[in-house]
Amino acid sequence: MGKAIHKFAILLASALLVGGCSNADPTAVSTTSTSITTSTVATTSSTVAHKSTSTTVVPTSTTLAISIIQSPAVSGPVILKGNGIGNALFGQPEATAIAKLEKVLGPPNTASPRPTTNCTVDAYIQFLGLTADLNQGRFVGYSTGSLVGRNHQILNSETTKGLRIGDTLAQAEQLYGSRLKTSFAQGGSWFATTTVGTLAGLTTVEVNSSSPAPKIASITAGSVGCAAVSP
Repeated sequence: MGKAIHKFAILLASALLVGGCSNADPTAVSTTSTSITTSTVATTSSTVAHKSTSTTVVPTSTTLAISIIQSPAVSGPVILKGNGIGNALFGQPEATAIAKLEKVLGPPNTASPRPTTNCTVDAYIQFLGLTADLNQGRFVGYSTGSLVGRNHQILNSETTKGLRIGDTLAQAEQLYGSRLKTSFAQGGSWFATTTVGTLAGLTTVEVNSSSPAPKIASITAGSVGCAAVSP
């Protein structure tokens, strides 16, 4: 009797085991799909005058790919002042100023100054990421590349207080305080008075924009022709 019950229990357990597995698909695999969103900033490298340069994405009102160019003559950023660059000061004879500019900017892209009819400027000479303006044989102003317009080659440079192209207007206000003024001219412009002259430039969007926030698009000083912004 006991053996019969034991045998019946074994048969019943086998039946339940087979029945429980009858609906299983041996090929089915349970998976979980996770979507991951990534943002990529493309960078490229090149060589300009034996110095490495890089291209990066700078967020502006319209995302632009710009080239950040290191001067081949100095390490680190070139310091931009309200009265010139390095020992090249406004008012100096062009030959003197160009020689002094080469010490911080390297050789110019143009072999000699090119004539122009541009209001207070009658000639200019181009360096990597920067244009020096001349008038009546003297150095009178400079302008960097810009985040707006056509020249997006930006020299690795900053003002004596550390303002750089791509900084926000709010950062400029922190650096210059009440000496910083803004204007709606030319779609957005800024001016900062210093002890040696006035720095100026354009902003990426109108100065009252909140989204996107306006950024410093360019830096100029002195006379830069008809396109010069004024307070």
